[in-house]
Amino acid sequence: TTEIYTLSLHDALPIYYLATRTAHLLNLTGPVVVCQSACSSGLLCVHQAVQSLLQFETQMALAGAASVSVSLEDGYRSDPGGVMSDQAKIMPFHADADGIVGGNGAAVVVLKRLQDARRDGDHIYASIRGSAAGNEGAMRASFTAPSVAGQRRVLQDALSLSGLAADDVTYIEAHGTGTPLGDPIEMQAIRDEIGRASCRERV
Repeated sequence: TTEIYTLSLHDALPIYYLATRTAHLLNLTGPVVVCQSACSSGLLCVHQAVQSLLQFETQMALAGAASVSVSLEDGYRSDPGGVMSDQAKIMPFHADADGIVGGNGAAVVVLKRLQDARRDGDHIYASIRGSAAGNEGAMRASFTAPSVAGQRRVLQDALSLSGLAADDVTYIEAHGTGTPLGDPIEMQAIRDEIGRASCRERV
């Protein structure tokens, strides 16, 4: 069986059928799931696909993400008081950062259990040692921002499941929203969990 995970970042109804249509076109069977968790949708898809593989529910999984805006003729519109940048620039972890800028794109990764990929002679780009997902409820700094404690807990869970220690981490790819609220929260959680000295040297 093959599992497809995909997502929609917009409310247009047809895109919710993207996973089912893809499975039908490629004659793929197994669970077909649409994930929607805002900025983390793509990674949540990967996490859910990993869990399905670990439970031997599937033999292979396609984890996909897509964000497409169909009203390009309207140009860029800032959102005063919202998360969109007034400057129409996204500058993660920059002192002048003031918000996000949307974009169009799509990506899909093929996931297998490591022993299966080796057996099949697949080209392996990377292996996932562990993944974790969480929700912070009322601990969030706001509806659109996480909390340091919640971010730190997910990092702890991922490290624990991977069997790695914080000192084993040599590279961090951060969310980096480019917002004056979200970036400091994320960086504080990384510093707390991975280590301040490690972050200064490696991030």
